[in-house]
Amino acid sequence: MSLFREEHLECPFCHQDVPFIMHNSINVGIHPEHKTKVLDWSLFQYQCPHCKKSDIVCHPVLYHDPENEIMIQVLWHEEEFGRPVEKELQTLIELMGQKNYRRREVFGYRELMEKICIFDDGLDDFAIALLKTIYKLQHPEIQIFFYEKTEDGFVFMQIKDDVLLPDCVLFPENLYKTSLQYAEQWQKPHEFYEYLRVDESYFHDELMELLNRKSPKNE
Repeated sequence: MSLFREEHLECPFCHQDVPFIMHNSINVGIHPEHKTKVLDWSLFQYQCPHCKKSDIVCHPVLYHDPENEIMIQVLWHEEEFGRPVEKELQTLIELMGQKNYRRREVFGYRELMEKICIFDDGLDDFAIALLKTIYKLQHPEIQIFFYEKTEDGFVFMQIKDDVLLPDCVLFPENLYKTSLQYAEQWQKPHEFYEYLRVDESYFHDELMELLNRKSPKNE
């Protein structure tokens, strides 16, 4: 089920009242047309009827893809991540046959878009997260986000200071396969009902331990 309600917001440009449809839950099985609007963020955008300017509304939302058994919870504050799931919800998940869903927590719409692209291409988001961790250690001032898989490899967008850079990063397929092997080895056990945050921090400690073992100082 998709859940939404009408809200009235104050336009940050002209400070007039603006109606906005707030989607708390998006089920692309029921409303497949919403998927495109999630990927281009238009589902989270409004245009002020007074000044005609547009803006993005940042709010928590649950993205649900029943066909691919995916649920992605969008959050906006660090303290909201990793909260335990209540017993009642655990039982409901089992009753609804959603035990094998991939459940993820992401920070903001950009990470939501990335997760959707990863799963649409049939990729492992743990392996992608490990590739991002490796790049982050080399380029701490830049964030990269998976965009698509091509014949040449895996394409990532680069963002610095919240600005999209013109050049993309390309990882060859053999590097992804190596990353997948390590990700499968390092993956941590978790309960089926948890929403996991699989990002650059997930394998950071394991990767640092591996690099330290291979450091010339330790040989």
